Amino acid sequence: MAVIHIISLDAVTVQAVKNKRYSEEKIVELNDRLQADTKKKKKIFLIVMTAFSIFLFVYGIFTFKRSIGFPEAIPIVLSFFPIIAIVGLAVWFLSIGYISWQWNDLIRKYYPSVYTVINGRPDAAGFSDTDKTSGTSKTSDKSGVSGQTENAEFAALEKDIEELNSIYIKANNASRARYHSLYNSIYEKLLEMESNGTIVLEPGKKGLGYLRELLINDGPEFSYTIIFWCKGNESKKYRIGVCIRGIPICKPND
Repeated sequence: MAVIHIISLDAVTVQAVKNKRYSEEKIVELNDRLQADTKKKKKIFLIVMTAFSIFLFVYGIFTFKRSIGFPEAIPIVLSFFPIIAIVGLAVWFLSIGYISWQWNDLIRKYYPSVYTVINGRPDAAGFSDTDKTSGTSKTSDKSGVSGQTENAEFAALEKDIEELNSIYIKANNASRARYHSLYNSIYEKLLEMESNGTIVLEPGKKGLGYLRELLINDGPEFSYTIIFWCKGNESKKYRIGVCIRGIPICKPND
């Protein structure tokens, strides 16, 4: 039985967008990358479909010419092309179009301000009435929007840290599993925030990557922690790392 494969976004990216782990600048970068990839695939697809159509037309003419003659063969061969067009559109959507539709739907729901700017809608945030009348466009203050996004991401991270420290790890296996799962989630978010410049790490430390190496390979230190804070808000700091007992921790830096 034939199986139709639908090319879609990977689950990690979808979940990251839904959880708003990416900054707006990162979303724009990913969108540009997707559009460039889609354009390249579209060009290849059109070349293949055109070559296939020409081959089918020529082959069909020669095949039917032997039985019914040349003029009569043309309408019969052409009658197959609507079916080919429908199949081609279906293949296009499943292999190329669906992933673009899925991406646009995600950013429309979870990054509406970015969606309006990317799609060039006249009612995008940051357009004044004067701009609409004159036909000129300008985007909203990106630094302000970016700052709000970063603060929202860090606020969500703080809730995760609060939940982490409310778990009594010695209660049972389920509590222990939940603790480690949430810690890993916090760690992955911090890696993303570090790459986006959302957080600032304590200078002079080995970095977040060393923490994972320490947990996996039992590094030379009995304990190792890194202090971090949200960019622009140094008054509230947190500490992530491994305590002396080898347990991963993430808590306010009291």
